[in-house]
Amino acid sequence: MSLWEDYEAEYAFERDFPHGVDNDEWTTKDGRTLKVKDMTTGHIMNCMKMLMKDGEVIDDFYYVFEQELRRRGLAMICPTQEVTPHAGI
Repeated sequence: MSLWEDYEAEYAFERDFPHGVDNDEWTTKDGRTLKVKDMTTGHIMNCMKMLMKDGEVIDDFYYVFEQELRRRGLAMICPTQEVTPHAGI
C-alpha cells in the first residue's frame, strides 16, 4: 500500500466512524467474542501487533483498534511496543 492509499484509507475510516466504533467485535483464538470498546489497552496493542507483518498492516481491523486507542486519548502509543496489563495504561 502506498503512502497515499494509506492516507485515503485512514481518512475514509475517520469519515465513516468520527466517534470511533462501539459495535465491532473481536473473536479471540479460544472463540470468545469481545467488543473492542471493552478490551483492555494491552489486549488491543497485542492484537494490533498480530495484524502486522514486516512492519506492514495485513488486516484492516488494525484501524478499528487504532481508532479505539485514539478515542481513549492514546494515539501516540506504538503498537510494536510490548504492553502488559499492569503498565498503568
